[in-house]
Amino acid sequence: MSFEFEALVGHLYIVGGRAISAAPPGSLVEIAPHKAARGREADTFFALVMPSGQAVAPAKFFEQMAQLAAERYFNSTGSVTSGLRDVFTTLNQNLHEHNQRSPESPYEANLLCAVLRGSDLIVGRVGPAVVVINHQGQTRTFPEDLTVDEALYTAPLGIHPIPNVRMSQYRVGSGTRMIMGDANIADFAIDHITGSLMAQDLSMTLVAFKELAKLQLTLLAVQFVPPDDPVAKPLPAGQSTKEVEAALRAAKKPETAPDGTPVSAVEARAERKKNKSAEKIQQQARRGLSLSAFGLAGIFRLLNRILDRFFPPPKENERNVLSSPLAAGAIILVPLAVVFLVIGLWLSGAGNTGVEICVGEAVARAETARSIPPSEIQTGLAAWDQVLIQVDSCRDLRPDDPTLNALQREAQNYIDGTNQIKRRELTVIDTFTAASLTRIIAQGQDLYVLDSANGVIYRLSLNPDGLSVSGGISPPVTQSGLTIGGRVIGEFIDIAFANGRLIALDRNGVLVTCSPIFVNECESTQLSDADTWENPIAMQIWNSNVYVLDNRSGASVIWRYSPSGNVYGGAIDYFDNQRVITNAVDFIIDNSGWVTVLLADGTVNRYLSGQAQPFEFISFPGPRLSNGTSMYYDSFATGQRLYFVDQVQRTIFETSPSGTHFSTYRTFNEDNFALIEDVTTTSDSNFIYVVSGNTVFALSR
Repeated sequence: MSFEFEALVGHLYIVGGRAISAAPPGSLVEIAPHKAARGREADTFFALVMPSGQAVAPAKFFEQMAQLAAERYFNSTGSVTSGLRDVFTTLNQNLHEHNQRSPESPYEANLLCAVLRGSDLIVGRVGPAVVVINHQGQTRTFPEDLTVDEALYTAPLGIHPIPNVRMSQYRVGSGTRMIMGDANIADFAIDHITGSLMAQDLSMTLVAFKELAKLQLTLLAVQFVPPDDPVAKPLPAGQSTKEVEAALRAAKKPETAPDGTPVSAVEARAERKKNKSAEKIQQQARRGLSLSAFGLAGIFRLLNRILDRFFPPPKENERNVLSSPLAAGAIILVPLAVVFLVIGLWLSGAGNTGVEICVGEAVARAETARSIPPSEIQTGLAAWDQVLIQVDSCRDLRPDDPTLNALQREAQNYIDGTNQIKRRELTVIDTFTAASLTRIIAQGQDLYVLDSANGVIYRLSLNPDGLSVSGGISPPVTQSGLTIGGRVIGEFIDIAFANGRLIALDRNGVLVTCSPIFVNECESTQLSDADTWENPIAMQIWNSNVYVLDNRSGASVIWRYSPSGNVYGGAIDYFDNQRVITNAVDFIIDNSGWVTVLLADGTVNRYLSGQAQPFEFISFPGPRLSNGTSMYYDSFATGQRLYFVDQVQRTIFETSPSGTHFSTYRTFNEDNFALIEDVTTTSDSNFIYVVSGNTVFALSR
């Protein structure tokens, strides 16, 4: 397997309130040696051994334990989890036997191990120790709740004959950061941990944790980067562990964080460039080729006997059968045909072998997920998420495999049951050629959708069942490029419905109002000061006023325009020049004039007359909104709901107007939500209407 990521590595070692420049003696990062067991060639192994108990072992003891852990792992066979269990079992057995022989000076140790294989990170721990992962802005801890002492303070190595091993699995990507450390990390507030992990670079992460630490802290920090990333080149020497020096080999001079903490890098470049699946395919191919060769030999022996039987050597003065062109041609072409047939069958079998390997890996991941105790909820969620990732990777090879379908449903059922997710089948309402649908609004039984790719606004009239369109797609209500009221209409940013008219706003501040019935019966008005807008992205109509969300660099602004006849006056900053929000992506104004703003990180702010009001997401049983895409307010008397779209998680969240969780929606085929942009509802329908890509979907509430 080729290395998908390299590991930038840093250490922090604080003893008695003082930072030690050397790395903790039990920290180790090692790439696979030349003689690693098959299947381990492209793994990167991380270990952190920390003291426990009353007896104080010498530093050499922890170095040897870390080195033994790496050797044991790279010499083991089987899955990553079985290899890690072998490490924990072996080290625990050694310590336990020592303590039985020398009860007066027992040695104990807390051990963290992690293995990076491709983009999978498998971690294990014994004893009080903590792993924290920050991936795409989301922070996850292992154990999942650092405030539960029973989960954190488990028995260390050397206490019991069989160690209490806990494992978990995570997905990493470019920029993912991990810290492995002692139980002191549990004393830090999770928002401080997240802030430290999201510092500018790994050096600043170490500095931030140094500021958080009090008297003691042992920490190994890692950032995963692609092999070709410039920052992943080997940093100069002065490395703090021998294994990192061996991996780099080209060290010249040290690079340190501002506080003198050493920062090193492991250049995890593989000697073999084939991944595990490809290697197994090659093995199967070689085996298949050998069998094919034996098969061909047998076929040729059989052909030889047939030829001898029907075409014996000619007797003296008898004409040779090869003197006939037809017979000679048959004798030559038949074996060739057999050869090509066998090769063709073998090649098709090699392809099938690749599918079986992929499906086998999905089955293995499912077996691992099933073995996780029900009490370890977060670990189970991560494991079943890995099953879904593997299933997705196999779909290209065999889209309708029943085993993959069963594993997908099993994983989804576990995740849905744990997180109380409502997974729905989608009904296609309509599709548009070469479209990118970004907005959808409802008026009565009509849906209006904005195709931003082509600058077109369509009207769809729903049938009474709410799941089909009556009379097909109507002609565009209006579109960019037209001249309306002497103004050329530019790129539309948003649409709304007010006073019985469809309203659309273009990027240049031209407000277009159209009849919902008659095509291209539209008027236009120019909003003033639009030339000062930087990035207008959304519009709301409330009490005849027009509000425009301008996501400016540094701070977002909501401009308010009040009408005077058919003319809108100058723009007024809703926040009265107080830059209170940044990176807003959408907003709504409810019937009472409350302004709710959605930020890109999933944060929601609420205001009334420009003054901040409380808003909090509560009672979420599972995933929370973390990547804001858009929001919608169902103001109907039977509704009174807020809907939030999270495109990254391919999820729709439904809450009360105050933020209390009602429902979380996903679809069975999550690819249908890969480009989800906006949602709406109608007054008399039990459906949520969704635009994603070029399609309008409906799902049941």
